[in-house]
Amino acid sequence: MLRNVIATYAVLSLLTSIPILASAETKVKQTAHFAVYEYPPLYHTSIDGHFSGTLGETIKQICHKGQLNCQSQMYPIARAYELVISGNADISISGTHPRFDTCCTASDWSYPWSAGLFTLNKNKQIPLSEADFTGQSLVIVRGWRSQYRFIPNFDQLVADKKINIYYANSNYSAIKMLESNRADLLWGSVDFLWYLDKLNLSHKIQYSERLKIPIVLWVNKKRPDVLEGLNRGYANLLVSEQLDDQNLLRQDIMVDVYQDAEMKKNQ
Repeated sequence: MLRNVIATYAVLSLLTSIPILASAETKVKQTAHFAVYEYPPLYHTSIDGHFSGTLGETIKQICHKGQLNCQSQMYPIARAYELVISGNADISISGTHPRFDTCCTASDWSYPWSAGLFTLNKNKQIPLSEADFTGQSLVIVRGWRSQYRFIPNFDQLVADKKINIYYANSNYSAIKMLESNRADLLWGSVDFLWYLDKLNLSHKIQYSERLKIPIVLWVNKKRPDVLEGLNRGYANLLVSEQLDDQNLLRQDIMVDVYQDAEMKKNQ
């Protein structure tokens, strides 16, 4: 009789434990819509059609470690921002800016993005302050706003014709304009070096950093679970020492996962 009771208890214990074990092993990841834009080599569609980039691969690992199913989709940059601001996307990526403060919360993870000035003339004195731009000509990619952080009175300088501006429709065309001597200087990011390398112009064009701001993942406030997952994933990568001093995947990891993009004239 006692043996039967013990056997029955063991069976019941086993049966009641199965759902708990199954639940732990088959935990469903939260899905997050990541609205992003083409910006090689940081985040882009690879030659093979996959989402990649130095930041792209890092973000994928943050999502994985944070138990998130981050589904990335490419949009024009203004549309990507509008989607996360309106709550029609859960995540986007940008530099820190007040426009996102009401709708969104920044991730703990950040990346030190830098911008500055490019010139063909290596002997040219590159502006160190706003006052040094008088009499200069400058190429800027249409829609860029980062130059205002270094040249706060940019609009007034242009209106007073103290600086001559040429607008380009893409990073590629901006570099080609500088190469053809359309202007003295080009305002761009350090990531333009990716284009220079592919165009075999690295030896001809000089870059001087003038600005550094953190890039973060902006998460709509309707999805605190996504923010929690991203921050958890970032913390896990820090603990496991998989990130370098710029918060990117270590080079020995990156080399195995990074997929390059095709250089396009419209990007």
